[in-house]
Amino acid sequence: MAGQDWEDVRRLMSDFQRVQQGNTAQRLSERNCIEIVSNLVKLKLLDVVYTTDGKEYITPQQLVREIREEMFVNGGRVNVVDIAQALNVDLSHVETAAKDLMKTDSSLQFVLGQLISADYVTSLADEINEKLQEKGVVDISDMTVVFDLPADFILGVVGSNLGTRIHGQRDLSNPRVLLTDWLIARHRAILRGALNASSRPVSVQSLVKEHSLNERLTSGQCLS
Repeated sequence: MAGQDWEDVRRLMSDFQRVQQGNTAQRLSERNCIEIVSNLVKLKLLDVVYTTDGKEYITPQQLVREIREEMFVNGGRVNVVDIAQALNVDLSHVETAAKDLMKTDSSLQFVLGQLISADYVTSLADEINEKLQEKGVVDISDMTVVFDLPADFILGVVGSNLGTRIHGQRDLSNPRVLLTDWLIARHRAILRGALNASSRPVSVQSLVKEHSLNERLTSGQCLS
């Protein structure tokens, strides 16, 4: 570092020390603060990210903390575009900070421009299970619309939570369909009773219509 640079650093340090040791009435002017920060940045002793209007700046470390806070406020799922707008920071800086954050927190995922936390994944699994228990059958393609997330991501959530937070099983004829155990047991019981009571062959369609059954599940049960 050149001699003049060291002189600038010493002067800046002296300014800060003078303010710290003085009383509350002694404060640096806005112009002085801007000069100090500008010189620190110029000397590469301070790294800052400027807001889009150029009136404020934030350190990369603080930007990461702000992103964490935005995730918490939004339930563990937030679009980086929304973060950039909320923090008044250029999107490229937010994307860079998000990547840095993911390097230190392996539980975070980046899906379609959104940061998603492990807590959100847990709540998503609970919501899928709630819908499954309510309806007895859930199609992953419907869940992609409900949650606005790709099918592969939802399938991953289902795969890691099926049998724990999600109580049911996959349809043998279509792994993208989930069924509750009680629905499967109900169909089996109805089919067993109907077939045992029948003295002649019956079609799947007639069984479905007469007993208000799920056609796909009924067909699978008849073939199994």
